[in-house]
Amino acid sequence: PVWDAESGTSDAPPSLIRIGDYVETRGSRAGQYRVPAFLPFLGQNRTIIIQSQGAQNGAGLALLQSILIRSALMLPHQATYTLLDPAGNGAAFPMRRHLASVRENSGDVRRDLERVIQDIQRINEFYLDASSPSFELVDAKLRINERFQFVFAADFPNKYDRRAIEALQSVANTGPRTGTYVFIHQNKDVEMPRDLNMQEFRNALYVDVGTSVVYSPCRLKLELDGAP
Repeated sequence: PVWDAESGTSDAPPSLIRIGDYVETRGSRAGQYRVPAFLPFLGQNRTIIIQSQGAQNGAGLALLQSILIRSALMLPHQATYTLLDPAGNGAAFPMRRHLASVRENSGDVRRDLERVIQDIQRINEFYLDASSPSFELVDAKLRINERFQFVFAADFPNKYDRRAIEALQSVANTGPRTGTYVFIHQNKDVEMPRDLNMQEFRNALYVDVGTSVVYSPCRLKLELDGAP
């Protein structure tokens, strides 16, 4: 459902976002039974990292694109996007022109993220306190001119320099309480720079595109969404 803070379409911002289906794999019933699969979304203090490598990198990017479109449809008037794709010069986000609010890229990922960090500092300073410790808990009338912020990073860490990676980790770790969330497609074919590691994304939840997991006893296999 669409959540609209002004019109009150829903009682609370969406805490989950769909990424695919769990599909039954048992015998003659294989493929007949399926239920939606979700990831944490608003208010859950999570950074989502989609991992893939080799031939699976296309599927990893497709899932990132699917999540982006879903978030835009769920929050049509309450979201601002920062879209990072230094290796592809923006080719990973062909839907960019259809999004209501997207920050212009400067050509320097670190500089683009600095603007997000400044907004995180501002929200912390002016909106959050003991009674409203997280952005989605602030009275809608008080934050009517603010938006949730989403950072989508494609083909990470390909062409992300050390300064950009450190800034992205800072946004991922400190952003959720201020309504800022990070979604990353990690290309595991590309190594992180020396002395940097993925563990610095302290609130990360990983989705491995190349891992085929069957959940028992119902034997449900996760089928991820493709590109919209």
